[in-house]
Amino acid sequence: MQGKLNLETFLDAYRGEFDEYLSSSLVDVYATKRHKEIMDEQDKLYQKYPKVKDVIDMGKTHELAEEECTALIRVYNLKMSLLRLRCRMFISRAVAIMLYTSKKQSYYNKLTK
Repeated sequence: MQGKLNLETFLDAYRGEFDEYLSSSLVDVYATKRHKEIMDEQDKLYQKYPKVKDVIDMGKTHELAEEECTALIRVYNLKMSLLRLRCRMFISRAVAIMLYTSKKQSYYNKLTK
């Protein structure tokens, strides 16, 4: 692989490894303490407010009491926290792989000159 290394050439050259990385990244996220805390809090809210679970998971419409609306907002905030956690983990690991690959490419280019 010669020339500039960018995301497209990286994915073309390392598609299998990248797919494997994505799978392992998600496993790592699910193993974190913060992920477990968020999921536990979400489960508690679902148990306490079953209508909230219906609204989120099944798209059912319900008239919600004020307390249930607050719980609904909290669950959506928790879902956003999970998304941010997954994105941070993915991005940091992807950057590390790109840097490693870039260094490897630079080394290869020096050898082939």
